[in-house]
Amino acid sequence: MKIPSLFAFGCAILATALPAHAQTYRAGDIVQNFTLTDRATGRPVSLADFSGKIVFLEWFAWWCPFCQAAAPQVRSGIVDYYTARGGNPAGVPVLHVALNLQAGQEAQTQQFINAYGVGQTLNDFSRTIANRFQTGGQPIFAIVNGVAGSASHRQWELVFSQLGYGSTQAPITDFRRAIDSVRAAAPTTPPPPPPPPTVAAPAIAASPRDLTVRPGQLAQFFAFNTGGAATHEWRKDGALLPNATGAMLALENVTTADAGRYTVTLANSAGMATATAILVVQAGVESRLVNVATRALAGTGAESLIPGFVIAGGPKTVLVRAAGPALAAFGVADTLADPRLELFSSATAVSANDDWSAAGNAAEVAAASVRTGAFALALGSRDAALLATLQPGAYSVRASGADATAGVALVEIYDADTAGAPGRGSFVNLATRGLVGAGANVMIPGYVISGSAAKTLLIRAAGPALTAFGVAGALPDPVIVLFSGQETLLTNDNWGDATNADLLRAAATRVGAFALAEGSKDAALLVTLPPGAYTVSASGVGGSTGVALVEIYEVP
Repeated sequence: MKIPSLFAFGCAILATALPAHAQTYRAGDIVQNFTLTDRATGRPVSLADFSGKIVFLEWFAWWCPFCQAAAPQVRSGIVDYYTARGGNPAGVPVLHVALNLQAGQEAQTQQFINAYGVGQTLNDFSRTIANRFQTGGQPIFAIVNGVAGSASHRQWELVFSQLGYGSTQAPITDFRRAIDSVRAAAPTTPPPPPPPPTVAAPAIAASPRDLTVRPGQLAQFFAFNTGGAATHEWRKDGALLPNATGAMLALENVTTADAGRYTVTLANSAGMATATAILVVQAGVESRLVNVATRALAGTGAESLIPGFVIAGGPKTVLVRAAGPALAAFGVADTLADPRLELFSSATAVSANDDWSAAGNAAEVAAASVRTGAFALALGSRDAALLATLQPGAYSVRASGADATAGVALVEIYDADTAGAPGRGSFVNLATRGLVGAGANVMIPGYVISGSAAKTLLIRAAGPALTAFGVAGALPDPVIVLFSGQETLLTNDNWGDATNADLLRAAATRVGAFALAEGSKDAALLVTLPPGAYTVSASGVGGSTGVALVEIYEVP
């Protein structure tokens, strides 16, 4: 191995043909951040990592006698000196960083480091950084102020630099004079602590509703908080219910002993909110689903609106209507100009209609509309309707646009049995598959519970689950909101996140609904509701669109 000449003008001043100071820093310049590799760890280290300190940079090569002369004096006169004093006279810590210029001679470099107790060492083999301070030769020394807000120097200002090292103590004196000139940042008054966060009082979004149920039925009360975070506490007839601390209180297989007055209290440091509901448990009370109506976009083919229903217990007379032109009177825009209805039992067509008043039983259809409380369809309109008496089983309806038209339609299915008729069946499942749009074109099923008893319903909006059945363009992330009039009762985005997810799983199994995958983005609600009219809004999260199946099951 050939060692470079040690005495050709001294290795400290081995000049090259590079321009002497064309691009080198001078005292008072701001040193730009640089990054080199730490020799010991192999990790990148930047000048900015040394913020808050006075940084003493020393470039060396192991074979250089002037580097060998400087190393022990820098160790004792700078590193040990300022370590013992806790920094310079202003209390600013001093950090020594060595920079190795010799590549490929690891053993000799390590011997140099060990012999002189050199600390953190970075590799600058190509002299990319060294040449910014001094061109040619070694050792190179540079002192940089890393203190922000210093009263004497700007942060990253070059305070001092030098090429070469003599054999006297004069250089150490120069180094200390430069280091001691750096003053600390002026003390600042710490900002006052932020005020404690304002806590809003709790607020109940929708009070739990009075329920009348049969023995053995599920009864659920909800009290969702729209105010500040709060605890929930449920009581029955004034007695605290143990472990009832959530937004939902579920009573399974109720008995007459469960009847009473239920109170929920939401409380936090800002206040409390209280609501009360009465539970009546009574044998012989009944209720039934008598109507479902779905407003959504309807087109042709895969974009047809497809309601379905299941009849159990006996025959039932059903009125099915597809209103398009009639919706204009209610201010609905972009209505389906000419809806067409087809009724199927499995794949067998049972009945069909295009223009309702052209049907042979138009008078009976009109009478059934009056009997069920449906709004009247104008004579000669292109709205569609059919009336049929059906045996127990599953049925589906296809509502599409004649002549490949598309638009907003309202598809309604009514229980049209004559009041008091014996041996009649009931709806146990109502579902609608269709295209869920954005904005005003979300899917909106509405339904009516009649009778004297509350009914437990499983309501689902399946989107991702439809892909397993070969449905293309399924809604990727449905969300459902349950309303009573204009009041929001419940909402769900992902069914597995629901408060009563375990009950949702059990209810789906009980009614024979297909299982929703764990962790899926399908939405579902399980709710016990008193008789009345309700609507469900089914939309896509973030305004997404696609095909969805909205189902309503009666849970025994």
